[in-house]
Amino acid sequence: MPYLICYDIENDRLRTKTSKQLGYYGLLRMQKSVFIGRLKKRHLKKLQDWLAKNIRPSLQNDDQIAILRIGSKDLENTKHVNYVPEGWDELIDPPSAIVI
Repeated sequence: MPYLICYDIENDRLRTKTSKQLGYYGLLRMQKSVFIGRLKKRHLKKLQDWLAKNIRPSLQNDDQIAILRIGSKDLENTKHVNYVPEGWDELIDPPSAIVI
């Protein structure tokens, strides 16, 4: 399933830690605090658990993280102005086979 994850975290250390973890799960950075990608249910659960354990306890009152499930058609219909994230094509049309 495709997900859009965005956050507003004031603390530099927590913000960096969050972005690295989102990258670890293979999500593409669309903007500084916005990531997008496909996650299997088990990976989404692991990510949510990690955020709850490692990030949430240190968040300030105005800090927030949002995880939005979006449809594949939403990805296909996305319009970019001036910049297309590297790897976008693979996100829209993931390979159906891996050659080793």
